[in-house]
Amino acid sequence: MYEALEAVIPLLVFPLLVLGFMWAIKFLDDRRTRFVEDEEMLSGKNLAVSLRKSGIYLGVAFGLAGTLFGRSKGLPPGDLLNFIQAGFILMALLFVAFVVNDRIILRKVDNDKAIQEGNTALGLVEFASYASSGIIMHGAFSGEGGGILAAGVFFLLGQAALVVAFYLYEALTTRNICEEIEVKKNTAAGMDVAGLLISMAVILRASVAGAFTGWMEGLKGFGIYFVAGLCAVLLFRLLGNLIFVPGTSYDKEIAGDRNISVATLSSTVQVGVSLIIAGAF
Repeated sequence: MYEALEAVIPLLVFPLLVLGFMWAIKFLDDRRTRFVEDEEMLSGKNLAVSLRKSGIYLGVAFGLAGTLFGRSKGLPPGDLLNFIQAGFILMALLFVAFVVNDRIILRKVDNDKAIQEGNTALGLVEFASYASSGIIMHGAFSGEGGGILAAGVFFLLGQAALVVAFYLYEALTTRNICEEIEVKKNTAAGMDVAGLLISMAVILRASVAGAFTGWMEGLKGFGIYFVAGLCAVLLFRLLGNLIFVPGTSYDKEIAGDRNISVATLSSTVQVGVSLIIAGAF
């Protein structure tokens, strides 16, 4: 009987705590925005708002799941305290991700206003950015050693890496990605960028997962994963488009025809390949 309770209690406590952190970050984010997001979703059926919120909640779940990897059985106080501490850290870092979105990646428009107006393309990028942040933190929280400082540093490095990947990708395409998303509200372009961000996050998560063995080794490993992973993602993205979107120009499908079907297929293939790349390192 005791063993059964010992197994069941964590299955109730940890999910309830995750819901609590989701609610807390919702409460804070609702007061940050200048419009009522619940009203936009329920009455206005605003998909852009839903995508933003979904990315935040998924980021919380991804990040906190990392603290449970390798934990002891049952519900020791140390595990519970570590989980709660990680939750507060993650909440703060997700607001850092908001600043990165607003001031660095999607910088040409007022993000809150664009989301309120139903810019689904921007909502997709924000969804991917928040979810990607959680994926990276999943790796940072899952290892032993390093503590809060290491988790925070690798989160910031992850944000910088996502920004670099975004701008390098934009430089390599014939499209003005920022204009397509922020001005033209091209949902296909938003899905295209979302696939890139999540793919990179999957690879970067692998670079920070595991035991912390020192700053030199950690930073070196992160750099190698980033450079090699980015090259691999861009290469296999091109190859995937040639295989699965034959007989047409991918850029034309995204910018000219705004083909969300093609963008979704390409992004899914890219994320799938990134899972294999992360495991192969």
